[in-house]
Amino acid sequence: MQNTFKFSKNSFIKNPIHKQGIQQIQQRIIFLIASLLFSFLAVAMFSCSSGTASWGDRVNVIEASGEAEVIIADFSKPPSISPISPGWYHRKFFFVNPLTFRFVKKDGRATANLRSDNSASMLYRHIDIDLTDYPYLAWDWMVDKNVESDTPEQEADGDDSAARLFISFVTLDEEYRRMELIWARQLNRHDRKYTHEFNHYVVRGKDDALGTWYEEKLNLKEIYESFWDDGKAARVDVIALFADSEQTGSSSSSYYADIKFLRE
Repeated sequence: MQNTFKFSKNSFIKNPIHKQGIQQIQQRIIFLIASLLFSFLAVAMFSCSSGTASWGDRVNVIEASGEAEVIIADFSKPPSISPISPGWYHRKFFFVNPLTFRFVKKDGRATANLRSDNSASMLYRHIDIDLTDYPYLAWDWMVDKNVESDTPEQEADGDDSAARLFISFVTLDEEYRRMELIWARQLNRHDRKYTHEFNHYVVRGKDDALGTWYEEKLNLKEIYESFWDDGKAARVDVIALFADSEQTGSSSSSYYADIKFLRE
C-alpha cells in the first residue's frame, strides 16, 4: 500500500508545534526591532555628548570682552519660552514631558522657576568663555521642593535633581566634555558621581535647607581640572538650567538668579 502525503498551508499553520515556532520567531523579530528602536532613541537623546551640532545654531553667543564679569542670565529681563527668545533654547527629550518655566519675583530677586512633575528639560544658552580668563562661576539658587525617592541617586534610575547647571566645555583640539553642578538629595556637598555619561559635582546636598537662598561662587576651572587632569585648557560653550524627576516619577521646584562668570 502506497502512503501519500499532501502538504497543505492550512494544515501547517494549524499544527500546534509549527504554530508555536512561528510565534517564537515573531516574538524575536518584535524584540529585535524594539531593541534597535530603543538604541536609536537613546543615542538621539544623549547626542549632546558628541559635540554642539545637536544644540542648535550658535547665534547670539555671549562672549567676554575683558570686563570683570560676564552676565549669562539676568532674569529682570526674562526670555520668552513660547516662542523662545533669540539666543535661548529649550532642549527637550524623547518621550519625556518638559519642565514648566516661570519668570517671577521671589524674595526680592528676579528669578527663573523650574518646576518638574515626572518631567525633564533644559533652558540653555551658547556662550564662549575662556576658563583661564574667567575661572569663577557665580549664581544664586534655592530649592523649595526636592525630588522624593529612596532610589540611590548614584544609580541611573535615581538620577533626578531639583536643580542642576549643565555645563559643556570644548578643548583647543575640539574635544567636548560635559559635567553638571547639582543640588543633591542624598549626597553631601563636594561629593561626586558619574551617571548617564556625565560627571556630577555636588554643590548643595542633603544637609542644605530647603526654602533658603544660597549665593554660590565656585572655581569652575579647578573643578574642571579635577575631573580632567590631562592639562587641556578649555572654553565653556554651553550652559543650561536643568531639572528632572522623570526617573523617579517625582516632582520638584527650584529658583535661579544672577548667573555670571568672574575674573576673580
